[in-house]
Amino acid sequence: MKTLRHLFIFFSLLLVSTDTFSHARDVIQVAPLELHKNSPFDRAYTLAPILDRTGNLEIRWPDNWPSKKPSEHLKLRIFHINDLHNKHIIEKEDGDARFVTGLIAAHVSKARREASSKKEHVLFLSAGDDHTGAVYDELLGYSPGSFKKSLAYHAYSSAGLDAAVLGNHEFDRGTQILKQAINADANFPLLSSNLVASKNLDADDYASVLLGVINGWRIAVVGQTSSEDTKSNLADDPQLKVAPQLENMNQILTAVEGKVDVIIALTHIGYQQSGKVGDQDIAELLAKASVPAIVIGGHSHDTLHKSGVNKEHIYSGVPVFQAGQWGDYIGDIQLNLRRDSKEVVISNNTVLHSLKQNSASLISFSEQFYKTSIAPIITDFDDVLNEPLGRIPDDSALTKNAILVDRYTAELAVANFITDAVMQTVNTDNEIADLAAINASSIVNGFEPGEMATFSDWYNVIPYADTLQLIELTPTQLRELIKSNAQRLVMPSEQESLDLTGFINQGFLHFSDALRYEVTYEQDGRPQATNIQFNGKPLEHYAGQTIKLLVGDYIASGNLGWRGQTIHFPNGGKVTGFDIKSFPIKSTTYKLRDSVLEYLRASNHKTIDFRKDGRIKFSLIDQQGEQNKQSRN
Repeated sequence: MKTLRHLFIFFSLLLVSTDTFSHARDVIQVAPLELHKNSPFDRAYTLAPILDRTGNLEIRWPDNWPSKKPSEHLKLRIFHINDLHNKHIIEKEDGDARFVTGLIAAHVSKARREASSKKEHVLFLSAGDDHTGAVYDELLGYSPGSFKKSLAYHAYSSAGLDAAVLGNHEFDRGTQILKQAINADANFPLLSSNLVASKNLDADDYASVLLGVINGWRIAVVGQTSSEDTKSNLADDPQLKVAPQLENMNQILTAVEGKVDVIIALTHIGYQQSGKVGDQDIAELLAKASVPAIVIGGHSHDTLHKSGVNKEHIYSGVPVFQAGQWGDYIGDIQLNLRRDSKEVVISNNTVLHSLKQNSASLISFSEQFYKTSIAPIITDFDDVLNEPLGRIPDDSALTKNAILVDRYTAELAVANFITDAVMQTVNTDNEIADLAAINASSIVNGFEPGEMATFSDWYNVIPYADTLQLIELTPTQLRELIKSNAQRLVMPSEQESLDLTGFINQGFLHFSDALRYEVTYEQDGRPQATNIQFNGKPLEHYAGQTIKLLVGDYIASGNLGWRGQTIHFPNGGKVTGFDIKSFPIKSTTYKLRDSVLEYLRASNHKTIDFRKDGRIKFSLIDQQGEQNKQSRN
């Protein structure tokens, strides 16, 4: 993030007397922002991280910050993306490629070229999770010395992005890597008002709020990061803290009252997720502000206002926007703001533009953007992407749609292979683990049956950068964990009402072959785990022993109901989750995906042996209490 912050703070401190210095330390600094050539702002500033402060905030406003409301109306057009997950190139069914960031840049560039004639101002924002999900994440490396590039931030800078919020997946490889990505490639501010503590990130790396002036209008863009789903046990940043969103946003609103004319909450917290604070709650809070406000969000991958303004997503006059996932859409919000009204007037032209169907001019621009901004970076990466790692059996159960459905509802052959491969790799030299598990939502793609699987294919199946953690459990504690896990399965009665190809964030885990259990479905109630066996024996056989379980750090952080939170289900039911964080947890140096790839390379598979082996068996208890075995394993 490129600002004039150092110079600004230096001169600010020169003006503070010794007697008042202790008080001045609690004043939040505002620093000038260096604007890119297509910025809509006349001038802009960043508000420093607010750190772990409580109560009212005091902001040191710049001397040239306007003191009055504007005299003119404002036409503000905001393009927004979210949850792109580093997917810059998406292969189409006809074999051609869709250059996602090029198409995004084409929409923004066209609007900016036409802005003057339309008397509008064009702002371009990302609502986070710009990393983790494509093979280009490997350019980030896993340590500061191996960092090469953030292709996401590089592409956004080339496209003229004005600001992005820090999503939870930006932290996946640690804050040292994130710091390098920001400083090397982000020509725009990264925002998070509720990231209040970090060992490595500071005011040179991110801000809490972007403050800008457009034709006299004072605009605040407030970033907020998920406090529930951001990894909190980072090896390189144990003091990382993300504060609860509502209390933090209330602090910001109080601090900017009377100083801004429009508030844009740029959030990565999700929308209408059961049991969690979401964008709808932020919108209701913003409705109490004295100025117009909107929420632009991400994290839950929702497509809101797809075909025009939908009143269902407006809360007390504050609209919530989100643009899906993985470059399917770019949002286009067109606002007409009046100086004498708090009302947010949304133009009927506000839509989500599909990036799957494009005009010839947009495609031409995207191809040129790819050639100049993307191709030079990834050309030397082709050998890595195309490394052969074994042929996929000719089995339709290994296709994308089949895998995405089965991961939440049944035993999954791919999950079996992954967890068993992890066990083989980590126990090669020393036996450190007894059992391995993978979160169902960590598996996000499938394979082409009968084709050779490459490094790139495996990356698309398990894209997340999870570091494996060891959790020590007694047999009794493992039993309670398995019982909690079974309750997280999507039941047959729920399947028709859910899009199982999307994310069902109930935290269901698949285990390696040492663990076997049965799942019974009752007519009224969640699935129950019975007949739990470990290495072919009942858990009682291991009384007095410790069982070491390997899980990814996302689950080890307690996400998805694994720190004792209430889990809400689509049918209205709810259960209390298992608190995995209450047990001893030890970090390892192993990465989940790398462990699988190491096993594949060592095994030299001609054809990969995916199979279901009955480690989960299912049965239905009818109204008479009799069990009917189901052939779902």
